[in-house]
Amino acid sequence: IFVPDSAELYAAFGAAVFGLSEEEGIGLYTGTHGLREFITNGRRARLGEQAGPPLSNDEAETNTFVDTYTIPKFQPTQLEPGTVVRAVLGLDGGSTSSKAVLVGEDGEILFKAYQLSKGNPIQDTKELLTNLKKQITDQGATLGCLGFGATGYAADVLEETVLADVNVVETVAHMMSAVHFFGDVDVICDIGGQDIKVLFMKNGDIANFKLSNSCSAGNGMLLQAMADQFGLPVTAYAENAFKADLAPKFSYGCAVFLDTDRVNFQKEGYQKEELLAGLAQVLPKNVWQYVVQIPRLASLGKKFVLQGGTQYNLAAVKAQVDYIKQRVPGAEVYVHPHTGEAGAIGAAMETLRRYKRSGKTRFIGIDATLNLDYRTKNDEETVCHFCPNECKRTFIDTTRPDGSTSRYISGFSCEKGTVESKEAMVALMAERKKTAAAFPNLVSYEAEQAFKHFYKPEPQPEEGSEFEDVVVEETMFRVKKRTIKRKFRRSSAEAAKRRKSIRIGMPRVLNMYSTAPFFRAYFEALGLGRKNIIFSDETTEELFTEGARYGSIDPCFPSKVVQSHVHNLLFHKHIPERQRPLNFIFFPILTHVP
Repeated sequence: IFVPDSAELYAAFGAAVFGLSEEEGIGLYTGTHGLREFITNGRRARLGEQAGPPLSNDEAETNTFVDTYTIPKFQPTQLEPGTVVRAVLGLDGGSTSSKAVLVGEDGEILFKAYQLSKGNPIQDTKELLTNLKKQITDQGATLGCLGFGATGYAADVLEETVLADVNVVETVAHMMSAVHFFGDVDVICDIGGQDIKVLFMKNGDIANFKLSNSCSAGNGMLLQAMADQFGLPVTAYAENAFKADLAPKFSYGCAVFLDTDRVNFQKEGYQKEELLAGLAQVLPKNVWQYVVQIPRLASLGKKFVLQGGTQYNLAAVKAQVDYIKQRVPGAEVYVHPHTGEAGAIGAAMETLRRYKRSGKTRFIGIDATLNLDYRTKNDEETVCHFCPNECKRTFIDTTRPDGSTSRYISGFSCEKGTVESKEAMVALMAERKKTAAAFPNLVSYEAEQAFKHFYKPEPQPEEGSEFEDVVVEETMFRVKKRTIKRKFRRSSAEAAKRRKSIRIGMPRVLNMYSTAPFFRAYFEALGLGRKNIIFSDETTEELFTEGARYGSIDPCFPSKVVQSHVHNLLFHKHIPERQRPLNFIFFPILTHVP
């Protein structure tokens, strides 16, 4: 195996070697004049037709936007020596960064700290608390912590190890933070490093939400990765993106395909500023069209709040503001004043609410947390053997300054991994069965009901019976409706008889979980027998493996598994109703589902 020193140059070197073997007169070098002309004039002329508009039309528009949406620099509270700061602590342990805030008894943000996560939530917490404590002690003051609340990836381990008062779900934390600053809002869009949370509000509470954390389309890491590729700090992203006079039109969707677009656009001659602008412009499409998938943005309301660390990037904010205002007449779009720390503030607000109600805290305290002794163990002894998954768990053992201990277990995929002994597992499963018996699993219930026969259609009308039909006549000036009587016409008896024997197979995938009840009832209303409407089996690893060997497609697993379900319909005859062949596979392409 040879590893040359200049291996990265071998493609260029190969092109030169190839050129040496060509006949004289082929590919005569004419200098850099043509290249310079293309960069100066020709490139723009060629790209002009296919390129999209820039982020801003001119410098004045950029300056106005930056002045409006730049978040003022946070000024920590100035203290008199000897002051005791009475505050609650809120912490958001994120996937890429960790944030902590101190909030006073009146709800004011007193101090905050931010750092990139190091992959160890306890160590991250110690470093953040050290930072906050130093900001206070450097002014000759002391901290009286009234309580501690956590959210994000670190919340569970902190609840166990330092006895956090509050372990609040991220969506609720972000909601409380936005409502604290902006009152009655309609939509909260939080874009973090690795996920997107969009909350839809009604009467001051969460009515619904969309969450995407399994695909990097539209999150902060995508923008940071693009800046890294061009050797720019992410803080310089917006400054460069606003310089572009045009921008490529990225296809919204998966980050893998976005990067493919980026490579193609570079080949076509787009410069880095234009690529950065184009990627910022596709961000709101990824959020609203790819993740949220609500076609009419105006139906959600008019007051939008943008938060999450990605909103520090003003190029991303500009693209989102323009996208929302173009689709929502009279929209108000705000950026959270502490956009990176919004989750931590929400955790602090919930802690403050609980403290005011109870006047107590179980938190071990700032100093005890800083002196917390912990050890992690990940070896053969920590492997869970209660199911075939054999999860490689991690045990985090902590010893507090008062001598009390705790163990937190991470890295498991089901409840069995939360315990260590067989006796504890048996007790856990018994409790789980008791809960399952008392409360139905609505997901399983829906998954079964979606594909069952459950609705008996009305009989079809008799030949020649009358019905009223509304006819709409629309002109430039008015719309006129009139009612006319019509008579039903029936197909032949032979056609009706044929419909009774038609057999239709439908794959149990994607939106069929929503639309299958309608399609089944529709076909039954047309006269198909209920046993002639057949769905593929539920998805299993065996089903996927068996059908996937006959081809491959690029999208993610829910799309890839479709061909396995079609294979299952065509070739699995073990079920009695599949003994007879199918006449049709019904799997429509739907653009609108009312």
